[in-house]
Amino acid sequence: MNVWGRYPQIPGHFFTDEGRPKVGFDLSRPLATLAKDMRRRFLPQFEAAYSRAVDEFHARTSAADKRTAVARALLDRFPQRGWEGEMRPGVHRVCVDLEPHPGASADLEVRQAGEVVDVQLRNVDPRDLEALWALFERRRAERIASAFDTPAPVDLATLDTVPQA
Repeated sequence: MNVWGRYPQIPGHFFTDEGRPKVGFDLSRPLATLAKDMRRRFLPQFEAAYSRAVDEFHARTSAADKRTAVARALLDRFPQRGWEGEMRPGVHRVCVDLEPHPGASADLEVRQAGEVVDVQLRNVDPRDLEALWALFERRRAERIASAFDTPAPVDLATLDTVPQA
């Protein structure tokens, strides 16, 4: 006969560890011996699985709290109308109006523990996108420079004067 362990039932949480503790034993042995064997062979595996389940639950809760914090920080950046909320497990959504352009809006989906944000812009003036492209280009140059431990390229047009020797 075999006995399998189970994870605790926590609504809305499914644990990724599929290994379930299993103990096989012979029913012809005395009950006290069977109980002792089950305790010795089953309990350590169950406690380890339970500990992993609790750790995973806390990790998911922590990640959800971080997503919520990032979503609320994004919403605070846009004093115009907007809303935020968990749209499905692992994804927190923020929708905001982008003034001054009528009808311009952004949908932002905060994923993982807030390290990734998917952004969808709607009805944005193309001139405003120029500022976004410039930001992305500057960030790309900074990443390249940091990869080579060299300073970011200097835009000579922004320098007021060049010192004379």
